[in-house]
Amino acid sequence: MAEMAEDRQAVQLEKVSDEVLTEWARQGDAPAFEELVRRHRVKAFSWAARISRDPHMSEDIVQEALIRAFLKLDTLVRNDQFVGWLRSIVRNQALMKLRRGGPYGRELPVSSYPLPQASENTVNLYDISSIMDFLIARSACAHEIANAGLYKDPQLHLERQEWYRIIKDLLRCLNPREKSIFENYFFEQCSPQEIAEMFQISVGNVYKIISRSRQKVQEERLSFLIRTHIQRRKEDGFMKRNELDPSPLKEAGGSLLSGTEMLYRFVRSRYPHLSLSYVDGFLLGAFIVNIEESRVDMSSTNMIDRNYLIMNGMLNLGIRVRYVEAFDFEPPDPRLMTEAIALAQSSIDSGMPAMVWELLHSEFGFIYGYDDDKQQFNALDTQADGSVSYDRLGRLQTRSLFLLGVVGEQPITPSDALWRLCRMISRHARGGDETFTGFVNGLAAYDTWLEVFRKRAIDPIGQAYTIGIIRQNRNNAVLCLEELAAEWEKPGDEWRLQIHDLLRQASQHYADVAKGFDELATMFPPPSGGEPNDPHTARTAMAVLERILASEESGVQILEQIAERLEEHAPRGHVPPIIEHPPRAYVM
Repeated sequence: MAEMAEDRQAVQLEKVSDEVLTEWARQGDAPAFEELVRRHRVKAFSWAARISRDPHMSEDIVQEALIRAFLKLDTLVRNDQFVGWLRSIVRNQALMKLRRGGPYGRELPVSSYPLPQASENTVNLYDISSIMDFLIARSACAHEIANAGLYKDPQLHLERQEWYRIIKDLLRCLNPREKSIFENYFFEQCSPQEIAEMFQISVGNVYKIISRSRQKVQEERLSFLIRTHIQRRKEDGFMKRNELDPSPLKEAGGSLLSGTEMLYRFVRSRYPHLSLSYVDGFLLGAFIVNIEESRVDMSSTNMIDRNYLIMNGMLNLGIRVRYVEAFDFEPPDPRLMTEAIALAQSSIDSGMPAMVWELLHSEFGFIYGYDDDKQQFNALDTQADGSVSYDRLGRLQTRSLFLLGVVGEQPITPSDALWRLCRMISRHARGGDETFTGFVNGLAAYDTWLEVFRKRAIDPIGQAYTIGIIRQNRNNAVLCLEELAAEWEKPGDEWRLQIHDLLRQASQHYADVAKGFDELATMFPPPSGGEPNDPHTARTAMAVLERILASEESGVQILEQIAERLEEHAPRGHVPPIIEHPPRAYVM
């Protein structure tokens, strides 16, 4: 055992699977259990909070549940079921806490007793787990009050009866044995041990059946909501099927970033005359820089506030969009699924596809048609073109849902669009945009990059990739500014010629930036990335970066001057404001 522990100490636990960590923890390896706790503590807190509705109580519940889990690891039937097993322990601890009156014991006054209400704040009507936890929690609260002889709430009784009716209607998807176990567990509140004795099966099998039944009921709920959505569309006179021409969606734009490439194709489906550089510029991708502060690795270009850029960039182009997204999409959320289906159909009916993450493969793709009779989408990505059933959205490898659709146009004049773009570039450059923990964006990112060089901490492969992406971005910035300068060139109009001249100056500064990245790309060629931590090479690269920073700052200053000139010429109060905090499923 001692030799085994020493071998494990040499392993980076964060790279070990849950299943292996669970096996080690069952053998008494405390660090393995601590790693499991680190991975799933946030989930455990959300499970507890869903029932308790009290953050302080939830923290106590999680602490007690983790202690109980460590002591009872030997009762876990299968190592690959640790998360579900932990969830059941957290839920049981939460319900026990509620039955005892929460943190106040039986001294909690009636006026302060937190009886859950049947509202969106306490129960997700589309999630079976939420509904069942809600029913159990309400039952616990009602039982506590009834035992105290305080009062009986007829409304509470009616609400519970309605919830039970809804759930029982969905239980038709279960076989008789599954249905009986499900009802005994949720409605009669029998313990798994009691159910195991009742049906002469192991406790482990009870947990498996309950988990499988919960999933089947959730799927039935989703199926019901999809059918209801289709029926409502029919009653409201919407088309049963529609299909756009997919040909433009298959034409490559040439971006190295798949997200930028697919956003360009999305925009091009409405405005086919626009170039990749123009679209990338107005979506701000051509002008941003984001650097990982400890290594400058491959994540630098991807850890950006995508939702902020999409929402605001599309407004720069006169397009109003909406998106539906979720991470850790397990089990599927029927509300989000039906919302995504409706958005995809609405976007297609307006003449634009929906851009989606993971349709056929783990990459961005498009939905360009739908058929309500078959409950299928016409979909494509860079690898394939095929059909996807409505209920498969967000169900591939990463279990993540992201669907972007157009909801209308918001016409914007060229003057207003340019003013808005210049203000967004300035905001980003001056540190006004949010970014993820451990990353720095805007002009300050170059200082961070220089500091990583000084520390000799560059990741060669990651930096080479980052240089390649920013190099293409800045070339797009140059081309975008040149296209804008051509639009503003109008002989005889002095004001427009002033803007034209400033755009040309900004273009030259960004051309100098692009040349600097050309030099860096030669010094640190992909895929190996050269020797960035060699002292002589690092000094040379740092000198290039300092020139890049000076040129980019000059370019930003020119764009700020353009914004000021535009404001002097006409007020911009009518222009759509920058959306600083768009809806996000991720944490900044």
